[in-house]
Amino acid sequence: MYAGALIEGLVFSLLGVVALSLTLFDRSDRVYLWIWALLLSIAAGSYLVVVAVWTQRIGGNAPLVIRDGFLSPLVFAGWVIVWRVWFRLRRPAWIPWVLAGLVPLLVVSNLLAMNLWLTVVPVQLSPAFVLISLSLRVALAVLMLITAVQGIREHGLEGWAALPAVVLAGISQFYRELNFLHILNFWFPFGIQITTRQLADLLLLAVLAVLLLRRLVLSVRSQRRMALDVKQAQEVQQVILPEARMVLPG
Repeated sequence: MYAGALIEGLVFSLLGVVALSLTLFDRSDRVYLWIWALLLSIAAGSYLVVVAVWTQRIGGNAPLVIRDGFLSPLVFAGWVIVWRVWFRLRRPAWIPWVLAGLVPLLVVSNLLAMNLWLTVVPVQLSPAFVLISLSLRVALAVLMLITAVQGIREHGLEGWAALPAVVLAGISQFYRELNFLHILNFWFPFGIQITTRQLADLLLLAVLAVLLLRRLVLSVRSQRRMALDVKQAQEVQQVILPEARMVLPG
């Protein structure tokens, strides 16, 4: 049932290493580091689930606290940052600041909504934190959608390619609410559990891989064009500049 989590962790780890290695081609582009950090976070969450359900090393609440409480908000906001850096968006400048404020609030609300600390937080407050968590996730989904729309305006094809994956990623963040509404958001092909969150992450990764390949090809072409320009400039200098004359002593 949880083999899908292991496969997801291995795939995201491998592609995270690939994204990190791309920094060797262009150290000035920060998007590769953001992608590496994001993929590593997703892989860590998957490995945590595998360790929790296949071994007795950690308790059953550990994935809830770490993955759903901490990693999920970071990954959700991380996708927004990755697409902003990818599309080189500068405005609106307040979005990164809003993300910095929303993520801690979402972490706290998620943890308190799980109702794991009965002796600290009264049970009666749990529904309030559920509503707060829902509101914050809606806000993050709106920010992600705004980023995709800006990408469409600025880059056209790349923005349209990212839009379906962004929409699915936003929907996957409301899997608890979908379960409550009896809307199926997980399947069991060949006995392996596949969730909408995994599908969203894989779709985002597929789109990102295609765009990374396209970006890499364009970068290599640009470097070749620059090298050709330098070579032509050297040839022109050799024609224009006079040859060095021999200077005899005295």
